[in-house]
Amino acid sequence: MPAAAGSRMGRSASHGQGAGRKAFRHNTSVDGVFDFATTMADPNDPQQLNPAYDSGDHLHPNDAGYQAMANAVDLALLTTAAPALPQRSDPSPPSGNNR
Repeated sequence: MPAAAGSRMGRSASHGQGAGRKAFRHNTSVDGVFDFATTMADPNDPQQLNPAYDSGDHLHPNDAGYQAMANAVDLALLTTAAPALPQRSDPSPPSGNNR
């Protein structure tokens, strides 16, 4: 989400974020993306952080903002089992500094 005009980054520093975010959303080298921009946006000005989620610096979320992000994640997307690790043919522990 672009930085607020009054933040340290300012609105001019955020102009390239839209293109970068779009490219990342369509990146095929990742399994998926949780994009919180819509969740966190001010409904009256989507380029700004929703005041209900603002910690006070117009950049970082408060506790309600973090909760909104958590609520936006569909946990069913995170339940896919990880691929099995290959079995080692040598049952001895790996060499190195074992403490």
